[in-house]
Order: sequence, then C-alpha cells, then structure tokens
Amino acid sequence: MERVRSAFYRPAADETVLSARFRFKKADNFYATILHELVHWAGAAHNLNLIHPTRFESEEYAFEELIAELGRAFLIAYLGVPGEVQHERYHVPWLISCILFVITT
Repeated sequence: MERVRSAFYRPAADETVLSARFRFKKADNFYATILHELVHWAGAAHNLNLIHPTRFESEEYAFEELIAELGRAFLIAYLGVPGEVQHERYHVPWLISCILFVITT
C-alpha cells in the first residue's frame, strides 16, 4: 500500500486502491479521497449498477466522476469531515463534458 501514490476503484477486482495515510498532508483530504472512491465502488455493477465508463475522457467517464465527487461532498457534509476541499479545477472539465453531452444528444 505504501507504494501507491494515487487512488482509484478497480472494477475487475472489485477493490479500491488508495495511497497510505502518511502520503496525504491532511487527514480530511485522505478521508475525502476514500469517500470519493467508495462512491465509485457503490456504483459498480454488483451494487447500484450505475455508469460503467469504457474509456477515459468519455461522456460516461465525466458523468461517473461527477457522481463520485457529488457523492463525496454529500458524505463529507453528512459525516462532518472537517476542512476545506476545493476541487473546482477538477470538477469543471467533467461538468462541461456532461453539459456538452446533454446539449448535443
């Protein structure tokens, strides 16, 4: 686990991979990342069966990322995870991609 320097959900293995806690400067960022990846896990085919993007930067991928980020935001608020989490630079491209997808379909 200490070697991992990123976080992601791997559907084929049904596992969430996450950097060790010490790699995060703040505990709230660590917990926010866990919650984001758990939302991905919850949307998997064997759970809620939400979206299953097949390629990076696709409309489906953008929508999946927005679901994970919004879910994370709700969970942070519900659980009372402290700290400021600012992901505007991360959210905007996914949101634009979703809007363009809706407009063009």
